[in-house]
Amino acid sequence: MFAQRYYSIDNGQLIIFPNPANETIIIQATENIQSIKVTTILGAIIFNQNYSSAKNEIEISVTDLPSGFY
Repeated sequence: MFAQRYYSIDNGQLIIFPNPANETIIIQATENIQSIKVTTILGAIIFNQNYSSAKNEIEISVTDLPSGFY
């Protein structure tokens, strides 16, 4: 489960859904997404991915991530 749904990025908006998620999450941004890092509430990195192609929507599988709040 993600602690927030909206995050600000350079005066734009980032939306993550569904929350909570069981299989995949979709991340949409008003700007191109260059990288995604998911951390636990204690700061441990559990997902880190860079993207070379310009996309403003990315789908990530969460089935391999441990249960918790991110």
